[in-house]
Amino acid sequence: ELTEPKSADMVTEWRRLRGSIHNRLVNDYGHCAICAGDIVEYVLAVLKGNDGVKQTKAGLEWQWDLNPSNGTAAQYQSPDQ
Repeated sequence: ELTEPKSADMVTEWRRLRGSIHNRLVNDYGHCAICAGDIVEYVLAVLKGNDGVKQTKAGLEWQWDLNPSNGTAAQYQSPDQ
């Protein structure tokens, strides 16, 4: 599972899986590290059932933090770096 690990034993595997997805987005698809981290977080939120966008009378309301300056990419670096 790509959300938070359920036990301490799974932390290493959890980091490896998320890091692998993050690295593939950067290396194979050309995303920057911050964007790749945001993509992973966004997809996980949607898979959990959270709406990405909500339609209101005034237009669209994003249900997601659109400020990538949070630096989410740092948590996906390989453990050996």
